[in-house]
Amino acid sequence: MKHLMLLLAMLAAVMAGPARAQDWPTGPVTLVVPYPAGGGVDTIARILADDLGRRLPQRFIVENKPGAATLIGTSTVKAAKPDGQTLGIITDSHAINPGYGRPLPYDSEHDFAFVSGLIRVPLVLIVNTEKVPFRTLAEVIDAAKRDPGSLTFASLGGGSPHQLAFEWLRMKAGIDVRIVPYRGIAPALQDVVGGQVSMMLVGVSVADGFIASGKVRPIAVTSATRLPRLPDLPTVAEQGFPNYEVVTWYGLVAPAKTPASTLVRLHDEIGRTLAAPEVKARIDEMGADIFTGTAADFAAFVKAETSKYRQIIAQTGSKLD
Repeated sequence: MKHLMLLLAMLAAVMAGPARAQDWPTGPVTLVVPYPAGGGVDTIARILADDLGRRLPQRFIVENKPGAATLIGTSTVKAAKPDGQTLGIITDSHAINPGYGRPLPYDSEHDFAFVSGLIRVPLVLIVNTEKVPFRTLAEVIDAAKRDPGSLTFASLGGGSPHQLAFEWLRMKAGIDVRIVPYRGIAPALQDVVGGQVSMMLVGVSVADGFIASGKVRPIAVTSATRLPRLPDLPTVAEQGFPNYEVVTWYGLVAPAKTPASTLVRLHDEIGRTLAAPEVKARIDEMGADIFTGTAADFAAFVKAETSKYRQIIAQTGSKLD
């Protein structure tokens, strides 16, 4: 009898382990987005929330907490209870912020559990078609060297990946191009289309319509490989700058000390969402690539990006606005 009771207890323990791992989510899950509603990060968050909420027995709620170069929203995730009920989207800003040496309200590496990468979005260097006749990066660089300061670049602000990508290219090419700051993509793109500014870096889906209409011309893409939707557009690396690669990216984190079983379940569910044909189609429309891998892969990626941006900021002398 004692042996039977012991066997039953062991079976109950074995069965209880997986059951506890499946308890998450135990209530509504908040997905914190450190940007305003309506942008690309918010779009991805709502795609995730919609799909996860349909498949799992709880609601997934997107909460926008913009401000302070993503510090406000990300701080909310850091301070949340580590039970998997509060998650956060991080972007390249998470890797950029430590490079400026200012005090941060969290430790970018150790205060979070890195769950999964989500998407990467390459940037395309575009020029005004009428006022900037150049068709290659070499022609742009030659013109900038012949007449320093004659060309202008529409920036989305110091500390943005767009400006850092251009500052890095400008330093490598040894050219003088004036940077004109803007507070958003729309007004910057409008001025490039109108010819008030020579060029800018932007996600390809944002510029698609203007490229198709001939109002702007793509010169180069910042990813390591060419874009399927613009197969004839060479990369920056192909045009004389080996090892140059800058992509914007989004990923998912949880507070540090979130249970491992919850993180594994969450990672698996995110993988199922990103593999869904309708989700993949929407992401393709954004000009983005899905990247997931393991949680360890994502943590290593963020660490490498942080190191890369530290070097870019130091080498270019980039300053925050």
